[in-house]
Amino acid sequence: MPSGFTPTLELALFAPGEDGWAGTMNHNIRILDAELGTTINQVNAKIDSIELQIAARYQDLEYALQTQTDEYIGRLDAAREDTYNQLRTYFETVIRPTLNTFLTDIGTITTNAQAQIAYGQAAITSTEAAIEDMSDEINTKFGALLAEIQREALYVDSNKAALEADLNKIDAALTAHENDKNNPHEVSASQLLDLGQLILYQPHSSDSQFL
Repeated sequence: MPSGFTPTLELALFAPGEDGWAGTMNHNIRILDAELGTTINQVNAKIDSIELQIAARYQDLEYALQTQTDEYIGRLDAAREDTYNQLRTYFETVIRPTLNTFLTDIGTITTNAQAQIAYGQAAITSTEAAIEDMSDEINTKFGALLAEIQREALYVDSNKAALEADLNKIDAALTAHENDKNNPHEVSASQLLDLGQLILYQPHSSDSQFL
């Protein structure tokens, strides 16, 4: 069983009552523990120094980043303000006058369009009225013409028999006149002589067929 432990590394120590070898080993163990303790302290000191340096560098880096960030934000704000001013100037000097002119033109065009629409609607109304009047007049005249045609048709139908009888009489009279060989016009011989002087008879080979 160990008789104790070193203070730094807690190394086990031999019992001192065993022999001289155990005392020598304990002495060497204590020296090793002391040297290792010194080394550990030195390492820890270096670690602390390095940590302090890292912390300082980190603070420097953080400060530099913050400074650059603030500078960037400042430049960005300045650029944004400058851009805003330029856009506002451009809007006031270019876009707004153009927009006002456009709105004025649109107002004029709208007014003219409304006037043209009103004129067109009036023309449409007038044309529709004229077409309706013309249609009424055509219907009236067509009705009168149809009535006249119907009256004429009734007259023709009612007088058809009398007209046919008159035509039959005229046809019979013409036929009777054509068949009358007794000189109904009382043509004299002297008249025939005069006609004979104008009409030259030329004999034909077929005359015998009609004699």
